[in-house]
Amino acid sequence: MRITMSATIRSLFFWLVTLHGLAANGAEVDFAHDVVPLLKQQCSKCHGGSQKKGGYSINVRESLLAGGESGVAVVVGQSKQSELYQRITSSDDSLRMPPEGEPLTARQFELLARWIDEGATWEAGFSFGPRL
Repeated sequence: MRITMSATIRSLFFWLVTLHGLAANGAEVDFAHDVVPLLKQQCSKCHGGSQKKGGYSINVRESLLAGGESGVAVVVGQSKQSELYQRITSSDDSLRMPPEGEPLTARQFELLARWIDEGATWEAGFSFGPRL
């Protein structure tokens, strides 16, 4: 009976850990903990604070969505149609963002795509800098 009970407990533990992992992967993207650090690290040097290269600012949600000289940057709910997503995933060095350094990772692509597909939520009052 001990062997069967021990095997049952191990099996139950395995399934609980597996289900927890699946639930965590399906969780909504956390703007403050996932998106803000990524945008700050990868985009704010050229598009945050007082910087607005290409007419594009990520300071507030409205300007992040609106885009710059290339047109609308984010089509809420449609990451693959969003210029932002197309730029970060581009293999063309003249289009890829960020233009210098390493490209974003597959995990970062997926994170931003999920955030856009989920509505590109933004915490009220949050800003990378002044509205430009």
